[in-house]
Amino acid sequence: MKQRINDMGKRLPDGSGASVAVMRYIRIFVIVVMRKHQKQC
Repeated sequence: MKQRINDMGKRLPDGSGASVAVMRYIRIFVIVVMRKHQKQC
């Protein structure tokens, strides 16, 4: 997973736009993980 995230970071252009895209990707990933944990519980 870390390698994939690093590759995505390299592909994205430097600047605020790249950081925003990364933050959105992380938020979606966290939401999906939280939903899975809730279903298990």
